[in-house]
This record gives sequence, structure tokens and C-alpha cells, in this order.
Amino acid sequence: MEQTIGEVARRTGVTERTLRYYEVLGLLTPRRDTGGRRRYDVEQVDRLYRIRLMRELGHRATLRPKANRCLSVGLSARRGSSRRCSGFG
Repeated sequence: MEQTIGEVARRTGVTERTLRYYEVLGLLTPRRDTGGRRRYDVEQVDRLYRIRLMRELGHRATLRPKANRCLSVGLSARRGSSRRCSGFG
């Protein structure tokens, strides 16, 4: 189920402005509908939760391009991924 930027903001507590900022940084890549509006799927919302978790844990590097590698790790690949994600921060 896809959600609008307003729906994602309300459900996650992240402002619309922050969601747009994360998009500019390349951390989120919502799909655009025919009217040009952002549409967030489940994967994007999950990625947003990982961004927030890393920020809460003190990873300021989350906003750096290198962080994309760690934010993209799927649930099934996470067990062996700690070496790939360490060293940025």
C-alpha cells in the first residue's frame, strides 16, 4: 500500500520537510504518481524507520551518502552485514 507524504509524516512523526530533505540527500526515493506527487511504499517507510533508528543511536553519518549501503540491507541479509556497515560515523 502506498502512502502520500502527509500520511507518512503523520504515521511516523517525521515532518514533510524532513522527508523532502532525505529525498534530496538520496536516502529516500519515493515514486512519483502521474501528478508528480510523492508515493511511499512499504520499503521506503521501512528505510525511514532505519534512518530514524540510526540517528537515535547517534549515527550522524546517516546523512552521508555512504550510509545508503547500510540503509539498503534487507532483513534476510542483516545477519552478516555488520562489517559492510561499520566504519562510517
